[in-house]
Amino acid sequence: MNTEEQPAPESEKYPIFEEYSAAPMPEFSEIPEPSPAPPRRGRALAYALAILAAAVLSVFSLLAEARTTEAADACSRLQTEIAGLRDERARLTIEGESSWTLAEVEEYASNVLGMAKPRPDQIRSISGTGADRAEILTRTEERDSLIDRVADLLARLTAYFTRGAE
Repeated sequence: MNTEEQPAPESEKYPIFEEYSAAPMPEFSEIPEPSPAPPRRGRALAYALAILAAAVLSVFSLLAEARTTEAADACSRLQTEIAGLRDERARLTIEGESSWTLAEVEEYASNVLGMAKPRPDQIRSISGTGADRAEILTRTEERDSLIDRVADLLARLTAYFTRGAE
């Protein structure tokens, strides 16, 4: 006899696992063979419909591309026509402006519009001795009161009349 102690079985070592012990694994001979699947005609029909849908979409895509090309060609033709019409308009404008001479304008003004040339006593020459100048006035702040506006008017009038006296 063997005096050594034999190890305790697993169920005694870990009593909690007894509740969860799995059923014994079946032998490979116990697993049934799968039965052959019946032929699937629905899958072939689905493939055929998918191919047909792809073909229809391809045809519509080609037709859309043809329409796009036609529209691009029409736009190109219209742009060329617009450029030609702009050139013709410029030519006609120049032609129209150069068709009237000064004599024709004076004749139209006197005969049709009833205008007359000024008498010699109505014509006056003005010559300036000083250099031309321009002054740009900008307002930096908005003035709302009437007193500010009147003061501004008086300042401008004074500046106008003092420049004329120089």
